[in-house]
Amino acid sequence: IVPTHKPKLGFLQKAIESVKAQVYENWELIIVDDASDDPKVMEFLNNSKKGDSRIKVCSLSSHRHISFCSNHGVRLSCGSWVGFLDQDDELHPNALASSFGFLSMNPEAQIVYTDEDKIDESGNRFDPYFKPDWNPRLLLSQNYFCHFLLIEKKLFENAGGFREGFEGAQDWDLSLRATNLVEARSIGHIC
Repeated sequence: IVPTHKPKLGFLQKAIESVKAQVYENWELIIVDDASDDPKVMEFLNNSKKGDSRIKVCSLSSHRHISFCSNHGVRLSCGSWVGFLDQDDELHPNALASSFGFLSMNPEAQIVYTDEDKIDESGNRFDPYFKPDWNPRLLLSQNYFCHFLLIEKKLFENAGGFREGFEGAQDWDLSLRATNLVEARSIGHIC
């Protein structure tokens, strides 16, 4: 699920291309545009989905913010798992294959998060974040799940999805509520 609002098209293109370049091919990309007022954005999004039925684009007629957009994207999704990308994120080509492999070996998992790093505009990686395995006390003090987060769609729904009004901390709020609904063995970390 990728919520967008007035995106820098170069970053968004890299995000979309990173999903299209996944080794694991059984994915669905849902982009929900939050009423961007630049016609170039919708033209870009419509062109991005051409030739790939796995990409769906939805444009809202009024600005509703990230929580609403993300929830709307989840409602449109067909899979039993959802993952969240920002409009300027990129996935490693093996991200989904690693996630699928992890889930195959850990069928009790309902939440999965990964390590991450940043990429500057020149393509240089920096600031790697090697996260710890499940640590409930750490999650109370910071959103260390952040990106890339996968959550079982049923758990997402049972937790109430993203709450409107929590923008800026909506993913942390969801993580706190969702982890409270599952046992520790249901929370996985992919290094």
